[in-house]
Amino acid sequence: MRSSMKLPLRPSLSRAAILQILALIVLIGVLVYQQWQILHLKTGFESAANLETVNAITQRINGVDDRLDAASQLKSVTIDDFRAGQQALSNRIDAVQALLKQVQEAAKDAALQGASMQEVVVMGARIEELQVKLQDLRAVEAASAQVTAAAKPKTPPSSRKSTAQTKVPEAPPPFSVVGVEYRGGERFLSVAPPGSTQLSQLNLIRPGDMVAGSNWQLNSLDDSRALFSINGSPRILPLRP
Repeated sequence: MRSSMKLPLRPSLSRAAILQILALIVLIGVLVYQQWQILHLKTGFESAANLETVNAITQRINGVDDRLDAASQLKSVTIDDFRAGQQALSNRIDAVQALLKQVQEAAKDAALQGASMQEVVVMGARIEELQVKLQDLRAVEAASAQVTAAAKPKTPPSSRKSTAQTKVPEAPPPFSVVGVEYRGGERFLSVAPPGSTQLSQLNLIRPGDMVAGSNWQLNSLDDSRALFSINGSPRILPLRP
């Protein structure tokens, strides 16, 4: 006779084990739901932060627009007022540059925080507009510098020129001119020591001669004047008729 073989029976789960499994499933569901709620809240917070960032950037850009519009509305003023406002214009440009840098940094932060592409593009366009306005202000500043330079009074001519034009009185000759004398049809110039009236001290010279005791050489002679050369420099002495 063949012996019959019996298969082992699977152990049946107890009621306590079934309850534990159900409790674990419920706990997992609760955890998943809580995680979903946390993710939803985080997304909401990030959206709110992005919105606040965009609003803040928009307010800053509007402030920059107002300042640039006020700076570009220049009225006709006097040269003194123009000079006084030149430094204020330079300071305003520096302030606008600093604010523009802050706006650019805020735009980068907004892009990193997940702002929409449209918002980033709009902010980039506004930044470019501010940069163009800054260039216009710099051009105005450069033009004001040129106007100020052109308005400066010209310096009076140096006194050296007038001094050079003033003629220095010539030193008197180291002799006295007595007159012109003729000897054998030749013209001579009669000279004597300064202040002398003695005939024995008279000296007759003709063109080419040197006056004794001096560096004066007679070059030419006529009835009205005598031309001397003093170390190569000409000197004319008028003759009394």
